[in-house]
Amino acid sequence: MTIQTLQIKGMTCAACVRAVERAVKKVDGVAEVAVNLATEKARIVFEGADLDWNTLAKAVSDAGYEALPDVKNPPSEKNSPQQLYFQRFLWALASALPLLLLSMGPMLGLSLGTFNPNRSPFIYALVEFFLVLPALYAGRDFYYHGFKTLLKGSPNMDSLVAVGTGAAFLTSVWALVRIGSGETALVNQLYFDTAAVILALILLGKFLEASAKGRSSEAIRKLLSLAPQKAWRVEGEQILEVDVDSVRVGDVLLVKPGEKIALDGCVVDGRSSVDEALLTGESLPVEKSEGLPVWAGTLNKHGALKVRVEKLSGETALAGIVKLVEEAQGAKAPIARLADVVSGYFVPVVFALAGLAFLAWFLTGHSAVFSLTVFVAV
Repeated sequence: MTIQTLQIKGMTCAACVRAVERAVKKVDGVAEVAVNLATEKARIVFEGADLDWNTLAKAVSDAGYEALPDVKNPPSEKNSPQQLYFQRFLWALASALPLLLLSMGPMLGLSLGTFNPNRSPFIYALVEFFLVLPALYAGRDFYYHGFKTLLKGSPNMDSLVAVGTGAAFLTSVWALVRIGSGETALVNQLYFDTAAVILALILLGKFLEASAKGRSSEAIRKLLSLAPQKAWRVEGEQILEVDVDSVRVGDVLLVKPGEKIALDGCVVDGRSSVDEALLTGESLPVEKSEGLPVWAGTLNKHGALKVRVEKLSGETALAGIVKLVEEAQGAKAPIARLADVVSGYFVPVVFALAGLAFLAWFLTGHSAVFSLTVFVAV
């Protein structure tokens, strides 16, 4: 049995998790797969020799998502997802608020002047059309991912947003054209404001979700940052600064006063006190001398130590803590697994109910526009 972890990009809901798990399970040799939406990672257990990376990536790509190798210590993103979603939310909000003012104004007793739908219906509709465009641009990813997964037969929440707001927009464009042709009564069938408000609310939810994910990832990043990335390696009479990843078991490292210990090992020379609060919670430094163990990420207080490396960077006690935290984030309680199964059917059921509602109203003699309005409402 071999375990491999992948990063999965493009997931937005439990339906996405189910689609990725279903796609990866079809790959020969995969015994078990667990996808976590919060960490955007897939833990794959397979039998025999290592699976071809391209095979796994293609299986995920065919489901409408992107697979990337798991990065042990990812760098901080310049433009974080929460910043991106917040900016897009502001764009959608700037579009939704004036649209709400225009659509609700007459009911609130506002005259709106030239933009009154009863006085200048075509100008009113045209202004609403241009006002909704920033919201559609802000929510462009919903349309890209939503229709992509829908065409691949695994619709998700993005598909619901894309189809719902897209249908509302196209219905309103059709009404705009008819209003321009003189059918001013269709001014009551404009739903530009509906599309903008839905996109603004969804983007707000995405921002809050990304903020929660960001805090989770930042906790792991801070743990990883406790271990230094450089170390002083003793080579005969020379002391060279090297990357921690280039250090091998048996190498001797020099740890100067005030520096953090890079890797787990045993003191071979020197005497000092080491702050091990990171691992043990002990408030007082622990005296270290020849023959005693030291741990990566702990702080050498005073005195130089020479340490023989016993474990590499991915095998240290600190790396074990990080691994446990990641596994805890990726683990699912039984109730969470049940929720994933139920929510995995949510999107197809909503599409089916919306389609049935459209057919029911259309076949009973109602217009296609009215039936489409019911479809969007569902």
